[in-house]
Amino acid sequence: MDPPKCQRCGVEMQPGFITEVKPQHYMQPASWIAGPPEETWTKNLKVAGKEQHPVRAYRCSQCGCLEFYAF
Repeated sequence: MDPPKCQRCGVEMQPGFITEVKPQHYMQPASWIAGPPEETWTKNLKVAGKEQHPVRAYRCSQCGCLEFYAF
């Protein structure tokens, strides 16, 4: 996918990513997960068996607007 143009400014947006901190404090790109969030008894989120897609983030260098896409 080519970088989208900002809906506000019309400037080509910069690609980037949003991180998630996992156990043992390592980071990885965020994921979109289908359905409402459900907690386990340990307060973690249930994600096993759910549809998941990595999140792509784009930022406008002019106004700072962020857009997120999950393919």
